Amino acid sequence: MKAGAFNLIARKYGLIKIAANSHLYASEALNTDFPGRVFAVKGVADAARFSPKDWLPEAKANLTLRNFPSNPDDLRKKWRLKDGGHDYLFPTTLASNKKVVIITERIDSGSFHQTKSQL
Repeated sequence: MKAGAFNLIARKYGLIKIAANSHLYASEALNTDFPGRVFAVKGVADAARFSPKDWLPEAKANLTLRNFPSNPDDLRKKWRLKDGGHDYLFPTTLASNKKVVIITERIDSGSFHQTKSQL
């Protein structure tokens, strides 16, 4: 993110930027050469109605906010969420200005063939 080459990355790897300031990208096809972390999208929930128990059996996930009007500690407390586990939550603001939580699971090199979405 510090280099500021957001549009260049999107063009080079055929990605769609979720919103101008989110620095999250999506793709239908998995690109194994992508130089960042890759996640399988499990779902997208309205941030105002998000409940971890609907998505996370253990109420445990990694939390990364991008262009979202809160902070991780407040959201962990509000959602009674423990840190860690296999799931990753990305609270963000879409281009439409809608606040959402993107529920994902990190893809490791051994499971590249199992997903159609990357973030």
